[in-house]
Amino acid sequence: MSRTLDYLKIEYHYKEYETEFGILLDDDDEYYYVDETLEINRRKHSLSYSRVSEIDKQSYECLDMYEIPWFIDNFGEIEDKYMEEDMPSDFDKEEEYYRIEAVYDDGEDRLIRGHFSRRYLPKNYFDFMKKISDFLQDRANLCMFIRKWQYYRELLDDEYYYVSVKFGREGREYYYKTRMTDLSIGDKVLVPVRDTQTVATISNIEIFNKDNAPLPFEKTRDIIEFIEDDDSDEDNDSDADS
Repeated sequence: MSRTLDYLKIEYHYKEYETEFGILLDDDDEYYYVDETLEINRRKHSLSYSRVSEIDKQSYECLDMYEIPWFIDNFGEIEDKYMEEDMPSDFDKEEEYYRIEAVYDDGEDRLIRGHFSRRYLPKNYFDFMKKISDFLQDRANLCMFIRKWQYYRELLDDEYYYVSVKFGREGREYYYKTRMTDLSIGDKVLVPVRDTQTVATISNIEIFNKDNAPLPFEKTRDIIEFIEDDDSDEDNDSDADS
């Protein structure tokens, strides 16, 4: 029987770029930091939300919210993107970071944290957040929270993931590009190699557009497809030229 969540707390610390039209920009001269927190407590039937920045402060709280239990039951577990020993440290010193605290009905307390960036979010973050977003749609005060995960969900029109892959455990790294947004470090993917295809392991993920890509865009080949763990072949131990 799968365990359920009793308590969930999500915290974001991030930069926000905003014009009078509410459009996100990339201008270091016009940004401010925002601290945002969402708490959902199954046992207390409560939900609270706060957003604090240099220019405004918002809060929302609802007690005796009896739809909370069925919403959070069988919610599933959020998955770390990194093995514990591979996780970056000192997130509080980073400019943008997130924390997710989950307390389950068996008493386990998990803390997941990382850089607040599309390539560092937890492995199943978007599926996890979609459930929250669907639940919050009727609560206008939480629209900023919903907008944020949707913004991070998709690449911009001119952006691509440049994925570094390895062939074999000690193999060299090779770049491939993709528009798939649900890949994570450690995933297996099918990639073209010379006149054939082979399975490789993702070792890094970066975001570039055509103008600032590390390799000529036209010469960088595309990932063919994601490979489920159960269907993946053993690593190819020989290097290959992409």
